Amino acid sequence: MKPILEKLCNECKGVCCAYDRPITIQPEERDRLEALGALIQRNMSFTDLLMMPSLVGCRFLKEGRCSIYEERPEACKQFDCRTCSSRFFFQDNPKMVEFLKKHGITVEVDYD
Repeated sequence: MKPILEKLCNECKGVCCAYDRPITIQPEERDRLEALGALIQRNMSFTDLLMMPSLVGCRFLKEGRCSIYEERPEACKQFDCRTCSSRFFFQDNPKMVEFLKKHGITVEVDYD
């Protein structure tokens, strides 16, 4: 992990994981994640597998840390809040916007 991203992740305490939307997982990750307790469903078009969150975000977020860090999905490994292009992520996650601002990272968010 790059030093700046590691610093952000260590200070963040899982703001991105508190996002209450499902994440897309790879087919080969399904059995492993289900064995860990993940709830996996197909999307509406049945093309993607989705790891479903709990009501407050990822069910594996425990005390601000990932409880399955070594086994987390590839989407989580690749996620970088500094380069995320999903306006929905930031619209639904104002804590993340404030956290990034605190660290000098500006995110354009349209709340309309």
